[in-house]
Amino acid sequence: MDLLELVELLELDNIDTITYASPINLVATGKILGFNNNTKAIDFGCGRGGALSLWGKYFGIKGIGIELDSNFCNVANNKLMKYNLNDNIDIVNMDASAYEFDKGTFDVASCINASFIFGGFKGAIQKLKTAIKPNGAIIIGEPYYTTHDIPSELRESEGDFHTENEILDIIHEEGFELMFIKRANVDDYDRYRSSFRGDLQKVSAKYMWQHHFGSALYVIKNVNKDS
Repeated sequence: MDLLELVELLELDNIDTITYASPINLVATGKILGFNNNTKAIDFGCGRGGALSLWGKYFGIKGIGIELDSNFCNVANNKLMKYNLNDNIDIVNMDASAYEFDKGTFDVASCINASFIFGGFKGAIQKLKTAIKPNGAIIIGEPYYTTHDIPSELRESEGDFHTENEILDIIHEEGFELMFIKRANVDDYDRYRSSFRGDLQKVSAKYMWQHHFGSALYVIKNVNKDS
């Protein structure tokens, strides 16, 4: 990757992003996992296609994204066309929780800031693990609280999430091990928060600054089945 590509990554999706996951962290995740043109991915709640388009552009993956919002699907398809990826990556406009797929056929299954589709973090793991091969990886982008004592104002704004210790417990309960984390930083929060308006933006800024809240990409595998 040259300097111009790095600058592009740093600026990419600043306007239409809908998650805390930065382009840098998404590409780094693909690099660490060894994505290539043989990698087959499925992204539940793919939004505007940010993850799939980056992984397709930089690693040549093949895959499918499922998204309920038709406007998001249009944006995703336009991205894929822009990067000439529409022959390798398909976007399906439907409820991701109802999407039927051949079990155990994907190298990676992801759900980035969309675990609510499956009732939360635990439900997302339970669904995604049916999609991957025995040595496949799961990527879940998830906010977390840094303490159990969450101000009601923040919980009303962000929703019911787990602490990171609770997230790790769930990962282990489901038979997986954490391989690595790509954590959002202050710039990532500011980039995402810039899409908020009014009181929502103020609440988000207030409690992130006070370190009540974080977000990360959790990459997990069943190491007992790793080949």
